[in-house]
Amino acid sequence: MATPDVTGGVRAVYNYIQHGEQRANVLHGIKATDWTLAELTNLALALKGVWDTNFRNWIADDVALETIVCTSLEGSASEQYTYNCLINCNGTNASAPAPGNASSTLSLRTSGIGRSKRGRMYPPGYVETHINDDDTIQSAHLTSLAGLGSALMTAFINTSSSNLGVFSRVLNTIAPVVSIVLENILDTQRRRLPQRGR
Repeated sequence: MATPDVTGGVRAVYNYIQHGEQRANVLHGIKATDWTLAELTNLALALKGVWDTNFRNWIADDVALETIVCTSLEGSASEQYTYNCLINCNGTNASAPAPGNASSTLSLRTSGIGRSKRGRMYPPGYVETHINDDDTIQSAHLTSLAGLGSALMTAFINTSSSNLGVFSRVLNTIAPVVSIVLENILDTQRRRLPQRGR
């Protein structure tokens, strides 16, 4: 699929591996002008900082961050920077991991309405202690997820005054995220089932 052309648009992908299976979180961002290679590099480093501070301290220790790939959305003129993780790559939570498809939803909200104006993120690497007996998310873990959402928004803001965004392939637009809503119900990312991809 061709890279979209959205002025000021960027795609940032966390790529992980967990017990031989690929995992990924795809994020988008938007600013007034197209991204330079230096700005893509800075964004990747900022997102690595989020991994170090707000991700790996709760994520299962059998999840390893492999790369963070930042791509400017400029059609055939797109540029890309790949950060290869060499240090602090594994999660640090040694509790028994939950099934790979277990997650919860961070709902990315913009000022608009409708499916094209809302996005979702499903963090990987849950452990059994994150989940209550009634399939809700343990309250302390919700606090961690709230911190993650805030840190992701800040990482974009601190990189060239951009915003975390929601990409609509139908409209070929990226709308800035204004809030992140947490759901405390256990969710599933079916593509993370064995042999189902990411």
